[in-house]
Amino acid sequence: MTTAAIAERTAPPPAPPAGGGGPRRGEPPPNAEPLGRRWFLTTVVLAFVLTFLQSPGFSVADTKYDLTQNPIGLLERSAHLWSSQSPMGQVQNQAYGYFFPQGAFFSLGHVLGLPGWATQRIWWALLILTGFWGIVRLCELLGIGSRGSRVIAGLAFALSPRVLTTLGSISSETLPMMLAPWVLLAPAALAVARRSRDDAAMPESGSPRRAGGATSPAASALALALMGSVNAAATAAGFLPAVLWWGSYRPNRRWLRFTAAWIPLLIAAVVWWLVPLILLGKVSPPFLDYIESSGVTTEWATLGEVLRGTDSWTAFVSPERIAGAVLVTQPAAVLATGLLAGAGIAGLATRSMPHRGRFALILMVGLIGICAGYQGQLGGPFADTVRIFLDSTGAPMRNVHKLEPLIRMPLVIGIAHLLRRVPLPASVPFVRWRQAFAHPERDRMVAVTMLVLTALVLSTSLAWTSKLAPRGAYDRVPVYWQQTADWLAHNASDTRALVVPGAPFGSQIWGLTRDEPLQALARTEWAVRDAIPLVPPGAIRAMDAIQRLIADGRPSAGLAPALVDQGIGILVLRNDLDPDTSRSTRPLLAHQAIEHSPGLTRVAEFGGLQSIGHPDDIVVDGDLRPPYPAIEIFRVEAPRPGTPAELRGGPGAPSAFPGAYTVPLDSVPVVQGGPEVLERLRRDPATARGPMLLTADAARAGLVDTTRAGLVDTGPSGATTTVTDTPMNRETDFGRVDNHSSALRAPTDPRRTHNLVPDYPVPDAELVQGEWSGATVTASSSAGDATQLGAASPANSTAAAVDGNPATAWLSNSAQTALGQWLRLDLRHPVTAGVLHVTTTAAAAGDPVKWVEVRTANGTVAARITAPGVPVQVSLPVGRTDWLTVTATRTESGTPGGQFGVSELSLDDYSDRDAPVAVDIRHRTVLPAPPPGTVVQGWDLGQEFPGRNGCFDTPGRVRCSKGLALSPEEPGTFERTLQVPAAADVTPQLTVRTRQGPALAALLTDRDRPVARGRADVGDVRGAAFAATDDNNATSWIAPEETVRDRTGAKPTLTVELPHPTLVTGLMVTPPIGDVPARPTSLTVNLGDGPQVQELNPDVPGGFPIWLELHPHVTDRIQISIDAWRTLLDRNGLGFAQQPPPGLAEVTILGPDYPPPLPGDTPVTVDCAHGPVVSLAGRIVHTTVTGTLDELRTGAPVPAQVCDPDADAGATTPLTTDPAADENGTDTSDSDDTFEAAPNRIDSPARIGMAASGSVNRARPCAGDPTLVAGPDGGDCAAGNQRPESIPLPAGRVDVTVAPSELFTVDRLTLRNTDVTPHAITTDPGTRLLVLPLSTNVDWHARTADGRALAPVVVDGWEQGWVVPADARGPITVEFPADKWYRTAIRDGLVLLIPLALLVIPRRRRWFGATTDSDPVRAQRSRLLAAAGLSVAMLLVAGPFAMAATIAGLVAQHVAPRYTRALPLIAGLGVCVAEAALSTGTWRSPGGYLGGSLWVQLPAVLGVIAVGLAALPPRRRDRD
Repeated sequence: MTTAAIAERTAPPPAPPAGGGGPRRGEPPPNAEPLGRRWFLTTVVLAFVLTFLQSPGFSVADTKYDLTQNPIGLLERSAHLWSSQSPMGQVQNQAYGYFFPQGAFFSLGHVLGLPGWATQRIWWALLILTGFWGIVRLCELLGIGSRGSRVIAGLAFALSPRVLTTLGSISSETLPMMLAPWVLLAPAALAVARRSRDDAAMPESGSPRRAGGATSPAASALALALMGSVNAAATAAGFLPAVLWWGSYRPNRRWLRFTAAWIPLLIAAVVWWLVPLILLGKVSPPFLDYIESSGVTTEWATLGEVLRGTDSWTAFVSPERIAGAVLVTQPAAVLATGLLAGAGIAGLATRSMPHRGRFALILMVGLIGICAGYQGQLGGPFADTVRIFLDSTGAPMRNVHKLEPLIRMPLVIGIAHLLRRVPLPASVPFVRWRQAFAHPERDRMVAVTMLVLTALVLSTSLAWTSKLAPRGAYDRVPVYWQQTADWLAHNASDTRALVVPGAPFGSQIWGLTRDEPLQALARTEWAVRDAIPLVPPGAIRAMDAIQRLIADGRPSAGLAPALVDQGIGILVLRNDLDPDTSRSTRPLLAHQAIEHSPGLTRVAEFGGLQSIGHPDDIVVDGDLRPPYPAIEIFRVEAPRPGTPAELRGGPGAPSAFPGAYTVPLDSVPVVQGGPEVLERLRRDPATARGPMLLTADAARAGLVDTTRAGLVDTGPSGATTTVTDTPMNRETDFGRVDNHSSALRAPTDPRRTHNLVPDYPVPDAELVQGEWSGATVTASSSAGDATQLGAASPANSTAAAVDGNPATAWLSNSAQTALGQWLRLDLRHPVTAGVLHVTTTAAAAGDPVKWVEVRTANGTVAARITAPGVPVQVSLPVGRTDWLTVTATRTESGTPGGQFGVSELSLDDYSDRDAPVAVDIRHRTVLPAPPPGTVVQGWDLGQEFPGRNGCFDTPGRVRCSKGLALSPEEPGTFERTLQVPAAADVTPQLTVRTRQGPALAALLTDRDRPVARGRADVGDVRGAAFAATDDNNATSWIAPEETVRDRTGAKPTLTVELPHPTLVTGLMVTPPIGDVPARPTSLTVNLGDGPQVQELNPDVPGGFPIWLELHPHVTDRIQISIDAWRTLLDRNGLGFAQQPPPGLAEVTILGPDYPPPLPGDTPVTVDCAHGPVVSLAGRIVHTTVTGTLDELRTGAPVPAQVCDPDADAGATTPLTTDPAADENGTDTSDSDDTFEAAPNRIDSPARIGMAASGSVNRARPCAGDPTLVAGPDGGDCAAGNQRPESIPLPAGRVDVTVAPSELFTVDRLTLRNTDVTPHAITTDPGTRLLVLPLSTNVDWHARTADGRALAPVVVDGWEQGWVVPADARGPITVEFPADKWYRTAIRDGLVLLIPLALLVIPRRRRWFGATTDSDPVRAQRSRLLAAAGLSVAMLLVAGPFAMAATIAGLVAQHVAPRYTRALPLIAGLGVCVAEAALSTGTWRSPGGYLGGSLWVQLPAVLGVIAVGLAALPPRRRDRD
């Protein structure tokens, strides 16, 4: 709808339609005079009472935590564009917006000594008052409504759903909306005739002899300035109604005079933040790419939600916003807000509505802006294009809900007009309105008013029932955070502290700050990985490498060196995050990673032990949260690289640069990959120190030539390059910080996330890609997607269904049901006949899939699944096809199910029935080719997601849970496809980790001691049956979970096998320590002579043995069943509770004497016949693995040594175990810890090893050479000798494969090029690389003491660096020039607000004299353009149907204009019907959400069309 298409009747029309509820004959109309001071004082008192009743004495997370904690410190930091103190060093996003008015207001409260929470409530009250009186004054100015109806409109606006949702959590977005009416007053006054000086009815409407006042251009500009710029998009949205109103006029001299004054004043009002905003856009990293996408922000932009004011996505996904959550989930709230919207739109459609054309224009523009990107029934036809725009060029306006002022202002003013003639309090005497409301049957408008008032009371009830404050209010920040900040100031001022574990937002057990508690308290540099890091994507990738180690509880030798190279010298380990809302890793995992990584030392702790309180019979989070001190501080002891640099801070730069250093440029290695791989490289002592350059960064800086090897000026003598398998093509859920990345993707794989960019990019770096051969496998969804609920599981991608490993499986996304999920094969070569082999998996959650449908181009075939894990053969429909799908159609119990999972999917091609062939479907990981001319010194390959165990050491005991376990992305065969630029000889070096499961239990079994067998809930040997006889009370066997769910089934049972038959007189049973597993109370023991029931003494503490006397019997097998156990409930973070399974810590046999267990440092060797097998370009290389018992038991990385390829080449029988263990290492089948193994070749103490067919087969070490082991028959020592040997790699594509056996998974594989001598960048002697441990930025500049500018270079993929010439002497000056203009604009711009405020003061015109332009400015009046604009608007909002309905309405209006009187009824009823339909299917309702259904969209569309038709200018003959 164009501006030129709006026409107005400036004089209000006469009487309303017959029966419209006007005053009775002889009664005066309701009073429309302005509200006076008494009303103002009353509203002030009510507003302050209302806000101070919201969680009194407690601060809440409103906008920015610093405002209540340290507002002056916030403004001090905001005075600079760059902040080195902020995480990793960063430009501050819109921090300047806090200067005025919000930051200044809270700073004033701080100076006056007001508690932060009190200042917060005063601020809320002022916002409510501003919005209320803005609407009232606008109605008074335009002559709309009566005194009483204006009060109702003001309340409906000031306590509208958006205000209720944002006031307590992000009031910076509430502020522009509340000021929008005040900005509009001045342009709106042009539509009103100027009053003479003697006319006192409305002095503020503008007198020709007076200047200033609320309707002056200066007042409008000041209101715009008061909107601030914490969020520039919200400010622009609040200003837009005034722009549209101003643009709707037909210019005359009065309009031109106003414009000439208004525009300069507007510029003066915003220059203090507009210039910093422009500067920010030039130097800021593209953080808008990594926040919520347009797919999220427009997900709920249906007309039903938009019209009632609840289209903001935050209310749907942030349950801590109490008011917002209630408004979108409760039917009563939907009905109440919907009725108000219906009343407003009906009032807007009435013929007597003044200025309805302009208000309709504002409404239509708002609907276009919000709804055009909605995809759904009757959604915008260009939604895809709009979403792409919002994710790219239009990213600042991506949160379209900020356009709410354009919706709410017209609707509440419509309410004021609709109720204008109703006798209301403040409009008529008490007797009159009491009588009217006592008999609503006499006046239908009174009845309507009663409904509106009831709806207003219900919709605003969240305010007067103290629900404005979000959850997580806190009285104060615990003192231990201040102690931490003080300790850092005194002990770590020369380095940066990293707060771990990372979390999307600051949500602690003591309260929700949303920002990090240290943010307002720290005086030194600090960092944290949160949901919105305002740093370059390379820095995020580097931080994620650290975060993954901590989230997985994975110690690393590269952790300390990587931290030092990132400028981090301190780790602040916090243990006070809320387990239910923080979405962060558990503290026990963080402790495991930090305490067991070399180079990290605990130096301080603050606060008491943090624990989650719960009743005696309730367990929280599986008992996986042991108590730790609130804050623990670790110092990074690794030496700092290089030589400290002599620097001087120039304009805009900090005065000091802690941690800055220089190194010789010719010592810096070059790496092809992403910043995330550097931690892996630094695990090697040779590369543990010093910076590195990524290939793309070095080329961009001109240090290497990508068209030929080496430096541009030194030819092929330049740096050699280490090629890595990073960065990989993945999708990332940017809203999470842990387990948020998808499995490796192929270029053709469908996108699952909505963001325009799938992952944090590495500039100019080619991605490692997935590649399909034989067939391309796609799926409806996958647990390996970034959108997987809870945590992404890359091991469960589509590749797992065709990898030939039945222990891995594709699983559908758990956020969806199983029915309808599918796998699809797009075959490279069509088949005319074939047999499909499908094996489902028991690892899928929920009801198992019982029937599947196989569809091809020739039809469908149904197949019944016998049982999970059992292969099913399906003959394809006869005929040529190049695709097929497998779809889940029915579950075992007829429910929708949880997940559909396929462990194996293969296809036999019977096109030639005499020679059928298996279709070879493979998924490869293909590395990009190095730049031309690159000399590769080696390849460093590894698993980005190596998985996580199910058990971890904690103080006092080992805690286990199958929910902890994560499978590696490649749990079986590890495969990479290299692009070798030139033939080379390489030496492989392999590092592996043990794979938890029966094979590992077999390896660790001591055959001279009893061993327990049985099913367990976790696959980790420290929580499996193996733990019951490991002589360690800290570990416990945990029974399968199904024994708890089905109490009528088999009892939890252990079978203890003895080395040989012996007399057993009793048992010593140790109950588990802690609450999980549950403590047994009764056991049944069977020695082979019948069951013996034993009751366990409940008074014996966990971890202490209980003696059980048994009837003596000679046996070699003891069966122990748990009959009863303590009943507990385990409550998880989602609020669901279930009973934990029982278990036992230890079972000791009384009677025989057994040797003590071997110490944990006992070495165990897996020989070449059973070790991992490496395949390089078709060359097979066997390896042997040696590790200690503790290393193998905990899954620590252990090296594999290359074996002599000529020795016993035939001894390659792989170790075989039960393949039914699922991909998380958890045995969910009926198998137990029993196993069958090939003849073992284990170099270890004779007691340790694997038994074959029940016999003992020991390996003996060979004398004189520990690398040799004896053969299985005790023959010659030949099979185990190790001899590194170079393997030739041809140029071109080379496949590298590691088959690690069922004992191991691959951690890392390096291939060193023996034909190349590694060397770094070749340059002039003495040339140095200067490194700042700060994020790189385009505005960093450095110059030498003699004024020469230094060439910048990005170091480690994200740090700022420069190349320093050899002849440079003296200190180097570092500058950030944009900061100068930033500070100048803020200072001078804020000074301009002083005269602007003075111009608002009412005064007599002195120097301009009186103006004779007193007539109102007329509006544009073109019915044709208005009709065209309305049709286009409805097309953009709701598609072709809405446009056709609009055209039909235009035709009907032309043919039968008398029916135009029904438009208000159609508009109001349409919206009310839509909201009524929505109330039957609110968000999170059991029957599903109906917001986007036709039942909601269709009547709402008709209602909006009715408003548009009613607002069209009358035809010329009607005007005449």
